[in-house]
Amino acid sequence: MASDERDFSIPQDEDRQTHSYVDTVDEGSVLESCTENGNDRDEVKEVLKLAKKETARVRVWRLIVLVTLLITGAVLSTFTYKFLKDEQHEDFKDAVSADILNEKIQSISN
Repeated sequence: MASDERDFSIPQDEDRQTHSYVDTVDEGSVLESCTENGNDRDEVKEVLKLAKKETARVRVWRLIVLVTLLITGAVLSTFTYKFLKDEQHEDFKDAVSADILNEKIQSISN
């Protein structure tokens, strides 16, 4: 590909990765690439430990949000169903009452 041409193709599903960077990092390879200084190794371990904790927290909050959305959707759907069912029942009663009243008026007038 020439230097002025760009690849704007859409990546296929197998090219995409949905897991986090922390899950794919091997602690051993990161630690080996660091200098042999003990302080640097401790810092890297601490950063990896913190990153794993943060990733776990994000996953927990995602789950909390998902459950909250599902519960909210279920409650709203149930409320809407009951409200519309009651409205339909009231409309039916009104329509039947009006029909009965009209029949009585017609029978009296005849």
